[in-house]
Amino acid sequence: MVNRQSFQSKKQQTLASLSTSIPNLFNDAQQKNAVLTKQAVALRKIQETCCLNHPFVIGQPLDLDEQGEAAFNQEFLRNVNKILLRRRREAHADNIVRFIATFLNYTQKQDDPASDRNKKNQAPPDDGHTDDQPSQDPSSTNEDQDDINHERQPSPAEPIPSQDDDPMDEDMPETMSSRFVRVLMTYILKGHTAKSQTVRLRCCQIIALSVSCLGELDEDLYQQLKMVLFERVRDKEPSVRIQAANALSKLEISDEEPDPFDQMNISQKLIHLLRTDSSAEVRRVVILNLELNPTTLPHLIERARDTDALNRRLVFSHALHEHLDDFRTIPVPDLYRLIKWGLNDRDPSVREAATRMITGPWINQAGNNLLEFLERMDVMDMVNMETSEKMLTTLLEKRKDSLSLKFEDEFWQNLTPESVFLARFYIKVLIENEMDDKLEVVLPELTRLAFYIQHYNQLWQQASHDSEAHYEFIVGQLFEIGKNLDYADEVGRRKMYETLKTLALIPDIPEEYLEHIADLLSLVAMDEPDYTRMIVDIIGDIQDAVEPDDTDFDGRNKRLRFDDDVVIKVEEGDEPDAAALSIMYGRLKCLTLCKFMLQRCELSLNNNTSIYGILNDMVIPAVQNSEALLREEGLHCLGLACHLDKSVGIHNVPMFIKCVQSGHDELKNKALMTLFDLISKYGYHAIAEKSPDVRSVFEYCLDHDNEKLQATTTEGLAKVMLSRQLKDDEMLKLLTVLYFFPTTMENGSVQQCLTYFFPAYCHSNAENQQSMARIAVSAIQELVDTYLDLQEDEKMIDPKRISEMMADWTDPRQLVVPEQQETNKGVQGPMALEVVQVLVTCNKNDDGK
Repeated sequence: MVNRQSFQSKKQQTLASLSTSIPNLFNDAQQKNAVLTKQAVALRKIQETCCLNHPFVIGQPLDLDEQGEAAFNQEFLRNVNKILLRRRREAHADNIVRFIATFLNYTQKQDDPASDRNKKNQAPPDDGHTDDQPSQDPSSTNEDQDDINHERQPSPAEPIPSQDDDPMDEDMPETMSSRFVRVLMTYILKGHTAKSQTVRLRCCQIIALSVSCLGELDEDLYQQLKMVLFERVRDKEPSVRIQAANALSKLEISDEEPDPFDQMNISQKLIHLLRTDSSAEVRRVVILNLELNPTTLPHLIERARDTDALNRRLVFSHALHEHLDDFRTIPVPDLYRLIKWGLNDRDPSVREAATRMITGPWINQAGNNLLEFLERMDVMDMVNMETSEKMLTTLLEKRKDSLSLKFEDEFWQNLTPESVFLARFYIKVLIENEMDDKLEVVLPELTRLAFYIQHYNQLWQQASHDSEAHYEFIVGQLFEIGKNLDYADEVGRRKMYETLKTLALIPDIPEEYLEHIADLLSLVAMDEPDYTRMIVDIIGDIQDAVEPDDTDFDGRNKRLRFDDDVVIKVEEGDEPDAAALSIMYGRLKCLTLCKFMLQRCELSLNNNTSIYGILNDMVIPAVQNSEALLREEGLHCLGLACHLDKSVGIHNVPMFIKCVQSGHDELKNKALMTLFDLISKYGYHAIAEKSPDVRSVFEYCLDHDNEKLQATTTEGLAKVMLSRQLKDDEMLKLLTVLYFFPTTMENGSVQQCLTYFFPAYCHSNAENQQSMARIAVSAIQELVDTYLDLQEDEKMIDPKRISEMMADWTDPRQLVVPEQQETNKGVQGPMALEVVQVLVTCNKNDDGK
């Protein structure tokens, strides 16, 4: 042990050399590869020598030299001052800040009675790293880590508690490090009101890196520290808010006292920053440091839609990847939103992070059991079905090489919603990746699948209310699996046809299952005429099951069509009986099956004559029926049939026009869409020759009060005009006026369509641009008159802005043409002359004023 006399001699030498020894340590610490622990140990030795009157002895009270302590503190603070004006991202200044935190951590450990130093009297290893040094986040780049200024740090010491939290704190002796911390923090806290952004930043940065190793603070200093941080999270500079948020996150767990300014505690302030701060870096700090609990979880999930791609990625790669113990703690709606946002993100790194989250910790939480993982999800939720499908496909794609599933007879005979869902998408992944060897093992034979469908259909029909949905889901998934089988087996094809026919006759079979049946029948059939005959036979069986034997479909519709009084009586009187409802739903089912068939047909009607019979016996009578649903479905079927034969299409145009003119709104919309489809296929002139009224129908719909009908007309006209099938200046003028008219300003569909249409139309073709130039002035005149007559509650774009947009649309420099092709630079010349003529006319009308 060093004797007292030699210690005093050493003390005098140390005090005399303070102005060089401490700056030398600071200088060494700012170097790029500095070993900060080594400098911290050396600085602690200087501190002990300056602050004590005799060497430190374990178990004995400290004999402090206040003058020596003051000299050490003064020199230390003098060196700290040198970095306070250093700008952000200056590496040597950042190293000094880390050195300060390293020293605080080390000196606290030396004064801790329970530390290893006091147990073994050993110095820490000189490895160049401290417990306080920030760790790099694996999901962010070095540049990103510099941006957030060490927002992630381990906390070697407990977060600072208030002295009132523990009654034993009052008896704890004051240590050399606690006195130093009080001096340093009191000094640093003064810098939070500095005018210099850099000073505020460095002060907050020192606090942020040191806050976990400050030990016990007296209540006044702790409250002052907290209030300073509360104020700095509202600083105008994002870099200061970053450091303040980083520091506050270390106090989040131990302190729930609200801020008197806004009555929010630390956790609430961090959530507020997460949701409202304009800086992506500030939000990033909170994402990386916010404690994960039921209160904060929804707000972290919300950041999966952050405008910053790195923040979105960190939600998946850090917040929910590393700190979520069980994904079942996330409510199911939020869980599906999170998966949907992650797997569909526009940034590939975010998609990859979401994939790693699902295929890593989440599947591990289910014991690497795919079925158990799916059981924790809700795969039967039809609203989120697309998300479930993409999630499982992604999971299987990642593990396709290591997975080797086998589906034996026992598996198929004991299906659950989760197991059949897994089988369907495992088969899909194998097909997409051409893994034929594994595919042969898992695919059932066609005959067996038909029996499985038949078996689960019987269970579905006999099931209780609780299990009915399960069997219905299983049957639907088996339909999907059936689309991947080989239909060369004649026995299997016959069995599948019988099974599908039986299913189609079920009275309350869902519409989407009818579509599956139509798909599978197209695989069973030898060719398209054979497919049509199969569907016609099934439709006939459905009609026989619901229609009375002595009643003809066409005759019944004719009686209903002409007997208006009966229709009114049924609508206004009591509910129709079960037989009438059964007949109507049976007809609707037949029309739906016919619709799915026509959607899959490609041959001309001359080569598939079976369709003529179904058109005359069922579709045309349905269009003429008084029931709105039957008319709509019949019109849809008729429109599909018109696509298969030009003569049929042209012949039925007057019927579609009549439906637009006199039908109810939904029927008008369907008929209008069919008209535009026929124009796209056969050309506007072919349709107009048969029905000259088609143009007036479009004008009528553009002026209609129904926004949906108006939007459908706008979109249809935009398509046919962009494809140059319709060249009509007056129609273009109507669309132009409609775009700016006050009554359509709130119609988002119309506005969105025309916002794209006009630049695309005018800048894609010189003739189109000339058409716009011809109608521009007259359209502006009409819009100016409308603007002058606006009511108080109406809104409209200023005519000046309209003129600027017209000038841009007719600007020949904006025209997209090949480089070698010359453009007409004078397209706006006639417009200018027309404007002058209008102005002259206006002046004459105003008596020269």
